Amino acid sequence: MQRNQVLALVIIGALVVVSVIASNLLTLDDRSMTISEGTLPPLQEVTLDGKGLHKIVVIPIQGVIDDTSTDSLDVFGASQFSLATIERALKQAEKDDAVKAMILKVDSPGGSVVVSDALYRAILRFKEQSGKPVVVSMGTVAASGGYYISLAADKIIAYPDTLTGSIGVIMTLPNYGTLAKTIGYEEVVFKSGPLKDMGDPLQPVTEEARQAFQSIIDETFTHFVSLVSERRQMPLQEVMDKATGAVYTGSQALRFGLVDDLGDFERAVKEAKSLAKIDEARLVEYREKKKSTFLLDWLESHKAPYDEPLSRLANGLEKLLAQERTPKLWFIWR
Repeated sequence: MQRNQVLALVIIGALVVVSVIASNLLTLDDRSMTISEGTLPPLQEVTLDGKGLHKIVVIPIQGVIDDTSTDSLDVFGASQFSLATIERALKQAEKDDAVKAMILKVDSPGGSVVVSDALYRAILRFKEQSGKPVVVSMGTVAASGGYYISLAADKIIAYPDTLTGSIGVIMTLPNYGTLAKTIGYEEVVFKSGPLKDMGDPLQPVTEEARQAFQSIIDETFTHFVSLVSERRQMPLQEVMDKATGAVYTGSQALRFGLVDDLGDFERAVKEAKSLAKIDEARLVEYREKKKSTFLLDWLESHKAPYDEPLSRLANGLEKLLAQERTPKLWFIWR
C-alpha cells in the first residue's frame, strides 16, 4: 500500500473518531434529559412563514413509508423516514395550545402496510385527542400507502397532475433457486408443517403456499377498500371499480371522489385556516436536532459523483443487500 493511501486511511479514521466524539458531546444534554425525565427532548420548532400567535404545523411525509429505526438521524446526521419522529411531532402539536391545525405534505409512493396503517392511526388519534383539523397537501406522488395515510385527514388537496390512487396491495417473493443450483448451493429444510417455509427464496412456491399468500393479499386489500369507502363516503362497489392498482392524476381523483380539491400548498394553508377558524397563523415545522455533521459534510465533498459507473454499481448493491429475505406486505406503487 502506497504512502498516500495509508495517509488517507489515517485521516478518514481520525475524522470518524472526531465525528463520533463531537456527536456525543453535542447530544450529552439531550441524553441527560431523556434519562432524567424518561422521555425524549422536544423537537426543534422552526418558523417557515406567516405571523401571529396561532400556529399551523407542517409535517412532511416523504419517500417510502417504511421504518427500520426509531432514530430519524444516523451517526453521520443523515435523515431517514421515522414513524417514531412523526409520532413525536404529532404529540408535540397536540399539547401546544397555540397550534390550531396541521398540514401533512405527502410526497410518497407508499410503503409498508403496517407502517402506513400505524401512521394513519396516529393521525386519527391526534385529531380525536386534540380536536385540531388536519389537511393533506399532496405533492408529486401520493399513491397507495401515501393515499392510505391521507384518508385520515379532514381535507385532501392535490395538484392537478399529482399521481395518486394505486389502491391495492403487493408482495414480491424473489426466487434464487435456479441461481443456487448453478453455483452448487443447497439448503436442507426441517419444518413442523408444510407451510412453515412458505416464501423461502430458495424453494419453489407450491400451490398451497400460493393460495395462502393470496388470501393474505385479499384480506389486506379488502381492509384498504373498506377504509376508502368509509372515509370518502363512497359506495363499496364504486371504490372496487377504481381499486385496480392504477394511479390517477389529481384531476381524475377529484372526479372519482378520492380527493376534495385541486390546488397547491397555499390552497392547503387556506383550507387549514378555514377549518381552524383563524385568519392568520405562523407555519411551523418540527425538526430533529442534528448531531454533528462534520464527517458527513467532508465525505459529501469528497465522494465520487453519483453518475460514475462504480458509484451506480455500489448504490445498486447497497439496495440489493438491504432487501429483507422475509416477505413483506406493501401499500406501494411500483
